[in-house]
Amino acid sequence: MKFCITTFLLILFTQAGAMDPPVIIWTNELASYFYDVHETSDGGFIVAGRKGSGPDKSVFLFDSYGNLVWEYGVSGYDYYQHARWIEEVPSGGYIATGCCRLSSSSSYTLFIARIDAEGNEEWKRLFGFEDSYEIGYCILPLPDGGFAVCGEINPQTGMDQAWLLRTDSNGDTLWTDIWGEYSMNHARRVIYNDGLLKVLSFGRIHPDSAKGTHLLTYDLNGNLLSEVRIAALGGDEGVDMCYSPSDGGYTIVTNNNAKIAHTDSLGNAIWYHGVSGYGFPEGYSVNRTMDQGYIYGGQNVPNPDYPWQVYSGMIVRYDYEGNELWLDYVYNSDC
Repeated sequence: MKFCITTFLLILFTQAGAMDPPVIIWTNELASYFYDVHETSDGGFIVAGRKGSGPDKSVFLFDSYGNLVWEYGVSGYDYYQHARWIEEVPSGGYIATGCCRLSSSSSYTLFIARIDAEGNEEWKRLFGFEDSYEIGYCILPLPDGGFAVCGEINPQTGMDQAWLLRTDSNGDTLWTDIWGEYSMNHARRVIYNDGLLKVLSFGRIHPDSAKGTHLLTYDLNGNLLSEVRIAALGGDEGVDMCYSPSDGGYTIVTNNNAKIAHTDSLGNAIWYHGVSGYGFPEGYSVNRTMDQGYIYGGQNVPNPDYPWQVYSGMIVRYDYEGNELWLDYVYNSDC
């Protein structure tokens, strides 16, 4: 089985606004795929991903020095688990979503798993349709103790469709919404703000709408209040989004030939530009920094003399107006 050696790294951020990349404190390489990483309340790191070999595990906890504390896999589903997002729950423990399979011949099913602080499974919920596969890309704890989940379904008879679910505190469904049977569709991120759910999706919401990245607004009862296509991103696919409390807007990064854009609260672009680098940079992550700027994560080729051949991890630091402060390649690999 082919797998990537993923570098897990902790970065020391220097003085806010500094023009030089920060110093890497430590690195730890594991035979795994990592899709999502969050710092925990005690200074450790909780990771959603997939183990590259051995028994399937999809959630990993590291201490502040990068040592593996425990790993978790969805019980009874030991085939090709992928955890795509994980959050620390205010009441303690973690909530994760992704996909898993009951057997090597079964299709993927979206899962939600509640995990305690020691890595024990408190409960799991599976969501699926017949003759389809499903995956969860993001899960978010809500103030009432429930959760919002976004992802996609893929009926064998049609195109990918975006999927939004809201559950109670036990993971039982309160409502769902599925849209976009007119083209390839994905719901990548969900953010809770001021009593509303903001959903980052890609595709064509209606048969008469243009393909591209959309920002959708739902109330907590599942009513769609608005949908805005981010015209500045064209037909590119938005894969990550963060909220900016300083102006109430959202910052979005796209995947292929990566772009970064900042919008107002309604989804209208304020600034946008392509990510620096050679060849075709691929974007994966964007997060807000403590001084209201942004940190971007993706991959690109570090050497202009060998474009499109050897990719490396790349991080870029932006200020709050989208000006690039520094760029750094953090790991070299042929994977």
